[in-house]
Amino acid sequence: MCRGRLPIKTSGRPISSDHNIQPFKSDFIRGNVMTAEPRHESTLFVVSAISQWKNQVADVGVAAGMNCVSAHSLARFLAAAGDHDGPACAFIDVEVPDIDWSTLHQLMLERNLEIPVVVVADEPELKKACQAAKCCVSLVITRPTDNNSIREAIDAALSNQKVVGHQFAVERNYRRLLTLDERERSIVDLAVDGAPNKQIANRLGLSVKTIERIRKNAYRKLDVRSTAEMTRAVILGGLHDIVATNHPVLAGSLGLPGLMGLQGDQYATAASLSGSTT
Repeated sequence: MCRGRLPIKTSGRPISSDHNIQPFKSDFIRGNVMTAEPRHESTLFVVSAISQWKNQVADVGVAAGMNCVSAHSLARFLAAAGDHDGPACAFIDVEVPDIDWSTLHQLMLERNLEIPVVVVADEPELKKACQAAKCCVSLVITRPTDNNSIREAIDAALSNQKVVGHQFAVERNYRRLLTLDERERSIVDLAVDGAPNKQIANRLGLSVKTIERIRKNAYRKLDVRSTAEMTRAVILGGLHDIVATNHPVLAGSLGLPGLMGLQGDQYATAASLSGSTT
């Protein structure tokens, strides 16, 4: 997602505090942007109660040509994120208290907010950061840190956005598969294996019309319109256990040691099924 590394700029208009800038929505601010209309392709969300930290991250984002949005709570972040379009990442303090991390993941999934999350923690809070990383976090960084490291974290998060999208697709299809009853799932599995309706009917001792009716219900529950889409949904849903045990906590000097979520053939399979390329 990142279009190349840009040098960190130390000049330009700094973001001093929320009340010195024309608000975007309620308590949201846009770094160096005085209008409600976005001027940049990528968006950087900063969720923190620490003004100095928000200013530091926003300065780095503005220097990189990003649209910066600040919020003091996860509820405000979710409201703002629903309005954004295009590449984005979010820096969120581990101590932001209004929504727990599993709930945040659930809400982002339901609202289709495929935004890589960078959790920010002071050294004594690393245990909490590790717990957050099990839910919806792409990267962990610790404070204090310099502008170059912040920029590297932004680049890493943006480059991870497609992986987050693939993971959301896997979980979304897994949950839809769970809504099928036993007979619907049997018919879906047979159809995915290539069996026509007549063959499925003979095997299950049902009429073709009954198979067609049950299959139509399964299409509705899976939100698909064809056998090809149904096959894609079943395969993506089947990757759930792989993705759940390999959530992407990016390794490196920026944060905690971790594992990429989908690697090698697993990533390639998810990417092709969800219709994206790297």
